[in-house]
This record gives sequence, C-alpha cells and structure tokens, in this order.
Amino acid sequence: MQTIHPANPPKFVILGASGRLGQLIRPFWPNKNTIWYSRSQLEGYKSLDLLGHPDELIEVLHGATTVICLAGVTPHSKNGSLGQNLLLAEICLNAAKSAKVGRVFLTSTAAVYGKQTGRLEENCTTAPLSDYARAKVEMEDMALQHSQTSTILRIGNVAGADAILGNWHPKMEIEQLPNKATPKRSYVGPATLARILFELASHDELPSILNVAAPDSVHMNELLDNAGLDYATTPATLQTIADVTLDTKQLQQYVTFTKEHSLPSSMVAEWKKAVSAG
Repeated sequence: MQTIHPANPPKFVILGASGRLGQLIRPFWPNKNTIWYSRSQLEGYKSLDLLGHPDELIEVLHGATTVICLAGVTPHSKNGSLGQNLLLAEICLNAAKSAKVGRVFLTSTAAVYGKQTGRLEENCTTAPLSDYARAKVEMEDMALQHSQTSTILRIGNVAGADAILGNWHPKMEIEQLPNKATPKRSYVGPATLARILFELASHDELPSILNVAAPDSVHMNELLDNAGLDYATTPATLQTIADVTLDTKQLQQYVTFTKEHSLPSSMVAEWKKAVSAG
C-alpha cells in the first residue's frame, strides 16, 4: 500500500481525546495544529479505533512531532479490560516509531506509589495496591524498554477528572483523619495541565518518567468547600492513605509555577471554566 503523507501534518496528535481528561484540557489547548482522536464517532473529533485498526495509526502519525496518549481503561470504564492499558500504549509506541515521531507522552497515575509516605519522587520503587495501578506499572515497564522515545507522566488528581469534584453527588462523603483533617492529595487544574503538556513538548530532552501536579498538595475538603459542594465526613479506616504528595522538582525544571497554581480556589475555577466551555 502506498504511504500518503498529509500536506499539512499536525504538530500534535492526541489519542483518547474524548475521555474526561481530554475534554477538560481541550478548551485550554494553545495549539490549533492539533488533531484530537476518539474511538467513537463524535463531532469535533476524528475517529480511530486503536485496538481494532492499529495499522491506521501509522498513517495518522506521519509528520507529527508529538503524540499525547490519553487512551486507556480505568476502573470506571464501561468497556475494556485493565490489561488494555499496556496494549494501547504499545500500539501507540510502535506506530510512533514507524512514523518517526519525536516523542510520545504516556499517561500513568500517582497510584503506582501505593501507600508510601513522604514526597514521592520518580525514582521511588513502585508499590501498586489496586489492579488499575498494577496495570499502569506493567505499561510503564513496557514503555521503559521500548525503543521509541517517550515520557511517562505520573499524573496526580486532575480537578474535574477526580473522585470528588468529577463524581460529586449530594450524598458525597469524604474521610476524616483522627486529627480532623481530610486526606491530602496532589492535584492540578485542567488549564494548568494543558499548559504543562504543551510546554513539556517544547523540550527535546526529558526524563523517562515525570510526576505531574501542582507543587503543593491540597486537603480534599478544600476543593469541595471552594466549589460550594456539600459533603459529609466519615471516619478514616486503616486503608485510608492520609497523604499522597508528588515531588515535582523534576517537572519544575521544565515548567514554571506560581503559588496560585496550587490553590484549591484556582483549581476549582479552572474546572468550572472547562465545564462551561464544554
């Protein structure tokens, strides 16, 4: 089959772009020379079934400089198995290698660190507790051995794609620790995440793994308070992880932050703006 290269190749190709994360960052994406791909036929997206027609991806990627793979299966996905996270990433890396793409960004999760304490650095040993986290570790291990240049992004909670803002309901409960505080988590607003991804793509040299979050973690109740959303508290259990704080020193070598980016009020404002834009 003859290879046909597009006359105006896209700078960015974003796969799995119609998922919650893709929808949240799209209103803030600064580059128009971007193609947003979805598995489904949706207005504003190009359709591509990575699992059903993986060879088509090679043609899609010709001329692109950066691929951001948001495609994946979470515990809340209606279709697919968690093992597909590895397969989807491998399909993406293989196609990018064939198409001579400069870099692929693969999305992972802070959950790969498990219940480890302290500021979690990228060189910490992974200790996944859930099937989802174990699937992401398998994906990471494959990517680190692959010949295609890639960077694994261990993303913290994204405001609006998380368990409390994104899945809020009137009977929402959040755990309360013995000191009356709620758990702390590394978070990032969707506009800030879009900027992080875009700015990282401008660098030729990047680490194989990067934590992605605002520099300071936040208490979970602070997000709901700033959003004006009601909730009740329930006592924490032995399984409760009191603090998941990603160390972002490496990220800050490539992306600048201000104190505002770590404020719950700013994250909630970014989330609300993304929702209104959608």
